[in-house]
Amino acid sequence: MNRKQRLFVYIAAGLVTGLILASVALYTVSRTEFGMGRVRRFAVRWLDERVDGTVHVGALGGRGLLGGLTLKDFYIIDKLGRPFLRTDSAHLAYNWRTLIAGEIIISRATLFRPEVYFEQLPGDSIWNYQHVFPGRGDPRAPATKRLIMING
Repeated sequence: MNRKQRLFVYIAAGLVTGLILASVALYTVSRTEFGMGRVRRFAVRWLDERVDGTVHVGALGGRGLLGGLTLKDFYIIDKLGRPFLRTDSAHLAYNWRTLIAGEIIISRATLFRPEVYFEQLPGDSIWNYQHVFPGRGDPRAPATKRLIMING
């Protein structure tokens, strides 16, 4: 075997090995309890940074990350300790291509036994969701990228 053929074989073997490792990593993250737990911690931390209050996800399940998620015992409480959203479980469907691109766009959300509280306390000029998601929904706040968009 000459030098060019050996180089081609090494490159091909490297590509095949890389594809196998990428497949194992994708399977581990998207289908195993270990991967789902790591993603749950990342998702809760991401949402917690954007919510002025407490975010809780009891468990994460579903058909894997690429097939939609089921959040169990999910709730959001504002910084005053008042409930904003509570649900036994929520099934979220999304397009995995946008997820890979860095956007979380929920195409369908099914909430089981939801409790959603929209309130404006006496003496307050804005609604509770404007406190929970600061800078979003407040016309005086600077323009930011939307955290939540509901199409109905």
